[in-house]
Amino acid sequence: MRAYIYFVLAITAMFFMSCSVEYPEDSLIPEGRLMAEPTRNIPFIIRGYGDMTLTPPHITHNTECDGLTLIETEGVSTEATFGRFTTRTRICTNREDYYMVRGVHHFPDGDELFFHSVQYVETEGHVQHTLVFNKGTGQFAGATGTVILNEEINFHDIMHGTYTFEGEGTLIIPR
Repeated sequence: MRAYIYFVLAITAMFFMSCSVEYPEDSLIPEGRLMAEPTRNIPFIIRGYGDMTLTPPHITHNTECDGLTLIETEGVSTEATFGRFTTRTRICTNREDYYMVRGVHHFPDGDELFFHSVQYVETEGHVQHTLVFNKGTGQFAGATGTVILNEEINFHDIMHGTYTFEGEGTLIIPR
């Protein structure tokens, strides 16, 4: 009797092991993509200040903004997780209703985090803009996320000024 039970278990095991399931071609996971990339969602709480310079559209070296004013900023930023770093931006604007912000955070270890604007609203000396992180280097390679900044601008003359800002958002970094 014991031999019969072992025989039935062996036949059953062979039966289940020999079964194959066929899936339609389009339902297979692409090679190398077995699971979604694990990520870290980091609250991005930032403050900063710096200087800005305006380059009017008639200045010959301002070819980047195609007839618009170029505003270049450089300043110091401090973020809750990553500490102190340098931030540089280039803003193309008609100074009325169009602002395209592109920038980079330069970290002391050489890593960089790039961003651009998706929304920019200016009212008498104050600006609120939504920035999107779109790539980076080092620990920020593949980074994404958004931050909403509130900024105050003070012009010293027609071409120079200072700014301060603070903002919050989320930075998503692949592990």
